[in-house]
Amino acid sequence: MIAMRLIPRGPLRRLPALRENRSGAPPLKPESGASLIEILIAMVVVVIALLGATSALYYSDAAREATREKVLAQNAARRVIEQMRDAPFSTLLANYSPGGAPGDTFTVEKLNAIPGVPVGQVTFPTIGGNLREDVVDADWAMPRDLSGEGVVDAASHNANYRLLPVRITVRWRGLRDPGQVVVNALITDR
Repeated sequence: MIAMRLIPRGPLRRLPALRENRSGAPPLKPESGASLIEILIAMVVVVIALLGATSALYYSDAAREATREKVLAQNAARRVIEQMRDAPFSTLLANYSPGGAPGDTFTVEKLNAIPGVPVGQVTFPTIGGNLREDVVDADWAMPRDLSGEGVVDAASHNANYRLLPVRITVRWRGLRDPGQVVVNALITDR
């Protein structure tokens, strides 16, 4: 009897799990890749980072807006002081008091008013509408001689002042908080 050996015909077949992919890379192992938990953790980390970046952008924008408002207020206060310096000195108290022209209040474009409060206000060291030397105010270095007589008294100096303390206050409703700028000045006759 002749022994026969079986020879397979055609190419050898491999098991599907061992077959190489189309790119020629070795097959993936069952342990490779990311698990669902790893993907969720990565997503949480990305979301936290995005929230932090968004928060930083928001606060940066709010700080920029607050700075812009403060600069507008400072410029408005300086502008009023310059207008006062350009006006006849003897008329300043009357013109920038209540009822005068332009008056003791003003508006500032692009600043939101606080309801019931003027945005800009001009004040002098007065009591009952009278300019007084005996008003106590450290920001104005008061009491002080405003008439040049060498004496600080309680008399009205509406008609004979030679030195005029003025305070410009600008108040507004800001994006996050109310804002205020106060500028004190001493104006003298030139």
